[in-house]
Amino acid sequence: MGDNRGKCGADNNYLYMMKAVACILVIFIHCLFPSGLGKDIQAMSRFAVLYFFVVSGRYLLKNIPDGSGALLVRKRMASRIKHVFTVTLLLTLLYNIYSFIIAGTVGFGIRDLCAQKYNFNELKLLLMFNSGKIIYDYTYDIDHLWYLYAVLYVYILVFIFARFAKKWSGGLAFLFTGMLFVAELLQLYYPIRPFDISIRTWYMVRNWLLEGIPFIMGGVWIDSVVSDNRKTKPAELVRRIIDACSSGQGARRNRITLHVLAVTGLAMSIIEYRRFGEMTVYVGSIVTLCAIMLLGEAYGKVGNGTIEADHQSDIGNIDIKKGNQNDIGDSNIETNHQSDIDNSNIETNHQSVIVNRNIGKDQQSDIGDSNIEANNQNSIGNKYMKAYPKRIGNGFINPNYLCHIGKYLSASVYYFHIMIISILSKLLMPLDRFRLYMWMKPLIAAVISVLVAEGIYRMREKMREGRWRRI
Repeated sequence: MGDNRGKCGADNNYLYMMKAVACILVIFIHCLFPSGLGKDIQAMSRFAVLYFFVVSGRYLLKNIPDGSGALLVRKRMASRIKHVFTVTLLLTLLYNIYSFIIAGTVGFGIRDLCAQKYNFNELKLLLMFNSGKIIYDYTYDIDHLWYLYAVLYVYILVFIFARFAKKWSGGLAFLFTGMLFVAELLQLYYPIRPFDISIRTWYMVRNWLLEGIPFIMGGVWIDSVVSDNRKTKPAELVRRIIDACSSGQGARRNRITLHVLAVTGLAMSIIEYRRFGEMTVYVGSIVTLCAIMLLGEAYGKVGNGTIEADHQSDIGNIDIKKGNQNDIGDSNIETNHQSDIDNSNIETNHQSVIVNRNIGKDQQSDIGDSNIEANNQNSIGNKYMKAYPKRIGNGFINPNYLCHIGKYLSASVYYFHIMIISILSKLLMPLDRFRLYMWMKPLIAAVISVLVAEGIYRMREKMREGRWRRI
């Protein structure tokens, strides 16, 4: 989630928008709405974490052609492993400190908590299944950090088998996805006990092996299909679908068909939940995931990353200048065309639209404490356009801010939302008896999580800007 930090050469606005949606849906998985609707939304949202895995894999080996030497792949992976390991270690320490603080406030013995959390059995669960009380306990009873451990494990495996990572990616994705569904069938009809643990225990399926490997490698395979022109029948089929959705007279209709397919997958997930009960991954989750990734590639491919300005985009009327996507998911607009964002006219290399304002070339404008420079690097040495529209238009959140959430905030939202839900539950526990509050609680958790992530982002940017100024 947080490991592909803008390192790709061009951004994909649609994928960033879906990252924003996915991180909010993860909150709704862990903080349920009341009644049966909450469970339906939880089932529908199961594709979200899978999506983070796939997007991580999609950009993991980008710009490294299939057949490249192991040294090149390992150099890339060493940097990624270092980053993920650092983030995972820091978050594990942070959540353990939080556990001790909560234990102290409720009078739970520190020695008893240590005995529960730090023993050989819990260490085994962490190392084998990315779970255990080392990364969760009664103070926050959801082990969401398993995702980072799963990513770390798969990255290490890619480092080890660097020479074959892209070559084997498709086969590994197919094989381990099949194993995932076999395991879920065993959960339903034949609950065996491997390692003397019931296979119905959540982490027996939801771990690095059965979710991390298939979906990260699935993302790597998509990259090899699009970037390396892989010569297999499945790859050729995927390219034909992407081409049909990105060019030609029927492209818009085909994209609408994929949107319908994505919604169909959500409905399938709800039906599967009602028929079979709670599961880690539903068939509908895979259907939605495939549709979203195909749409992402289609939108990214239109004119080599361009959605022409004289056409409306299916993802919120974003017009993208050919061959030059903005680093924070905002849109560059073709010359002499009208943009549908805030009803403003935008001239290439001269004007940028932010809430009905025109910003001249080589001039700065302060909007949301952000500095925008036309055709120049900003004060932190990157071509960031950090400002974004904040208004609500036509009943929908402006898509530019969704891109901002997806690119810059989604990782922090995922990292800290469990702590926020835990604190919210403890502070406002007396309100649990009010049904209106229970309906509002997931939304409150989502809003606070985004605000906290926004604060972290702004603080980091100010620190980075200060460093560059000193240089």
